[in-house]
Amino acid sequence: TDAKRVVAIAVRDRWRRQQIADAGLRKELLPTNILLEGPSGCGKTEIARRLADVIGAPLVKVVATKYTEVGFIGEDTQTMIHELAESSYDMERKRVMSEVQVEARQLAIEAVARAYLCTPEGTGEDSVASAKDLIEKEDPRAMSIEIEIESHLTHPAPLDPSRPGS
Repeated sequence: TDAKRVVAIAVRDRWRRQQIADAGLRKELLPTNILLEGPSGCGKTEIARRLADVIGAPLVKVVATKYTEVGFIGEDTQTMIHELAESSYDMERKRVMSEVQVEARQLAIEAVARAYLCTPEGTGEDSVASAKDLIEKEDPRAMSIEIEIESHLTHPAPLDPSRPGS
């Protein structure tokens, strides 16, 4: 569709700007914004959501009618900023959790490999490395374990409009 083509061109242009080595020239090539408009249910939000996921950017869905007549019917810009900050926090939290899971998996594999080879002749680094290979390849000769990682990350405190700077 036309929307997908426009978004693809914008992403390509963004990537091309990032590939320019000269910082001064890169600064001159300003990015263009995309305004998605159309009837409800035509896929605007889904296109934006997938684009944000591809480029690793936080996404906040802003419905313009929520921000009209501030203080009477609609919400204010502080709510919009809060939603953006919350989206950014969640995105960073997911990134950190995925890094921790990869590291925890490697440590668990090494611990299982060492426990698996608890005989005196099987504690050499070559033996541990071969056991780790079996475990990583999910070889049926290796043990199968599952480790659940609990998150101790907490959600940030909500922004308090009565406290400046919060």
